Amino acid sequence: MYREYALYHMTSTTTPTFQALSSVALAAGEDRLLQFIDQQIEDIDAESEIAPGFWALFAHGNDDEDARVLSDALLETAPFPFKVGPSGDGAWRIYYIATPAKAIAHHWLEDIRNVLSGKIRNISPVHRETLDTLLESPMAHRIARQIATVFEAGTFPIAGIRDPQLVRSLLDRIHMREPLYLAALQTLMDCHLIDLLVLHRQLIDEDLQVCNDLTQGSVSQDPFFKSRDS
Repeated sequence: MYREYALYHMTSTTTPTFQALSSVALAAGEDRLLQFIDQQIEDIDAESEIAPGFWALFAHGNDDEDARVLSDALLETAPFPFKVGPSGDGAWRIYYIATPAKAIAHHWLEDIRNVLSGKIRNISPVHRETLDTLLESPMAHRIARQIATVFEAGTFPIAGIRDPQLVRSLLDRIHMREPLYLAALQTLMDCHLIDLLVLHRQLIDEDLQVCNDLTQGSVSQDPFFKSRDS
């Protein structure tokens, strides 16, 4: 269907961040942009596989000039590579991506919609992977500091950690009674990265007891922490 399949290679799978919309996109107005994005998500949502390993992101009729302008304007600041080509019958203009960019593109489109509609932004797939690493790492406090730095740079959404299962997993690890992990969790809290309502719903009495024990220093047998307490 597309002549350039063999030449299409992914050049970046870095963390997607919300990019400022182009002047052309902004000129269309929030209502028109939201209407267009909602329609594209409803019809396609990066789930239409047009060939093995390639997925449609946007699509519009060849005679729809307004849709073409909006598609080009939105994708002008997209943080992933894409290609444009005609449908098999030539009636449609299709903007498509390769599988490695699928999750990033899906998040990018949802992120724009959330920003335009004033909703809380979701964390990116790459940020979720970092949080999963934090759950297992013996140096969780360092990973938490890295996440905080990303947040300060404006690329991690406030209260973005609100998946109940993820929040429960973060709480579960405090039962291993690691003071350094408690420091990591405190860093996430200080930066307001965990949704407090979700946290409240996930808290159990045992979580609070462990936190109290750790902050009082009653369970730390590490000489480093003992020296700090003295």
